[in-house]
Amino acid sequence: MVKGRAVAGKDGANKPIDTGLRVPFKVYWFKLLHPLLERWGRFFLQGRQHRRYFVMPGDYVSGYTAKFGSFEAEEIAVARQVCHAGLGTDRLARSTMVDLGCHIGNYSVELGPDFGGVVAVDAVQSYAHVARANLSWNGMEGKSTVVCAAISDREGEVRLHMERHGNLGHARVSQEADTSQGAGTIVPAVSLDALMQRLDVQDVSFIKFDIEGHEIAALQGALQTIRRHAPVIQVEVDKGNLPAVLNRMRQTGVAYEAWQVVRGDPACRGGVSRLWSAARAGGNPVFVQKLSGEAANARHLPCVLLVPEALGLDWSAIFPVPVR
Repeated sequence: MVKGRAVAGKDGANKPIDTGLRVPFKVYWFKLLHPLLERWGRFFLQGRQHRRYFVMPGDYVSGYTAKFGSFEAEEIAVARQVCHAGLGTDRLARSTMVDLGCHIGNYSVELGPDFGGVVAVDAVQSYAHVARANLSWNGMEGKSTVVCAAISDREGEVRLHMERHGNLGHARVSQEADTSQGAGTIVPAVSLDALMQRLDVQDVSFIKFDIEGHEIAALQGALQTIRRHAPVIQVEVDKGNLPAVLNRMRQTGVAYEAWQVVRGDPACRGGVSRLWSAARAGGNPVFVQKLSGEAANARHLPCVLLVPEALGLDWSAIFPVPVR
């Protein structure tokens, strides 16, 4: 795991910053039991989908709904606070958020109302259809654009491979040299720079990359957009890819800081101590900590926030949680 550098608090102690967010008790404990329930978990979630979302039939969405409740809701809450504190309400209202790998459009639906426009992109056509329906259902049809394409570093085509893990599943861009993936679907590919030019997007203030292993190529094809707009960026980083991600960001010429969203107090070591701290806090606490160095990450990093240094964010002021 990549080591994080804690940020000095007012008392001088170096501690990761507590965001004050807590994963709801029933969701957190379901997440812990999910490996045991992955074949039958969908039956525990019938009727629990978020009422603002159309969902797709089948196992994927019921599992994905559990994943959304356990993981992405907290990431969205942190991103919202950072965007409002760093960019300001006025810029958000006249700028565009870009949701790459939008799936059913939960990021677009939750964050979209704060922005002047939304561009949601997914390589799977059925997911793009559902994202479009969700945006329309939530009153954002007039200011949103949904595109079915794979975001890469070039124009052309890529091969998409569907992976399933119990109730969960996602689409992954197959590497050209990887023949173990088997048959896949050929989908159109486009760079983010070319897409933004084609759609005539004037200001991009937030980009979410959820590309499932293709984030390096996606960032390479977005350098011009990042250089021009210096947006807040959220990226999921596959195992071993953090140094390459940070290298791509340096190529933009914009100085970025990398922060990680961490669930469970990073000061607690071992499963038992983390469980105890979570139970004592009434749920799984969510922290943010600054990533230091360029060591390859041994695990998948579900959320890395890349924030322009020029914004000069005071993270303790953004998340002012009283010391217990």
